[in-house]
Amino acid sequence: PDTSEKEHSSLPVTFILMDEKVMHQKNSWVSIARNLGISNAKGDYLSFLDSDDRYTEMYIEKMVREALDTEADIICCDYASYGKTEELKTSDKVQYNTDEAISHLLDYNGYKCFVWNKLFSMRCIKGIRFPENWWFEDIVFCYDTFSLANKIVYLKEKLYEYREENGYSSKFKFSNKNYDLLKSLQYFLSHVE
Repeated sequence: PDTSEKEHSSLPVTFILMDEKVMHQKNSWVSIARNLGISNAKGDYLSFLDSDDRYTEMYIEKMVREALDTEADIICCDYASYGKTEELKTSDKVQYNTDEAISHLLDYNGYKCFVWNKLFSMRCIKGIRFPENWWFEDIVFCYDTFSLANKIVYLKEKLYEYREENGYSSKFKFSNKNYDLLKSLQYFLSHVE
């Protein structure tokens, strides 16, 4: 069948769980659970949802539709924090090539280096896993997947709802968590010219 962009935008987006599988794992690092999910994923796209967060009602439909319409490998969106009154913007979008998108990963404003506000094509995840047993593993995973993506689209629309932990702040003492942040940033920076 013809799968031109024009046809994609007129197709209804329908989601059917064809192979629902529950995997049990002892309590461990989030990266281990995510890697298990990647290894067992089927289909063309993958998105990550943290257990204390939630998608807006239109998250999946808008993200997948954008991926189909633009043939982008990664779709990013804005997010809103729980309990905060924030104006939900209408959807502006920006398309980036690989180098442009990577240069914006560490921007304070924008899509940032989280995996939970992104939809990834399985093509750009193939062979990539989260580094296990360290914090801030999203930075490494985002860099690696963005490096393989042909096109990244950033939807400036708050489609993901993030629970902000009150106990986490920039004033915390140095710990292994801070060291892992530095390791992740060092990995990222060592690959960017």
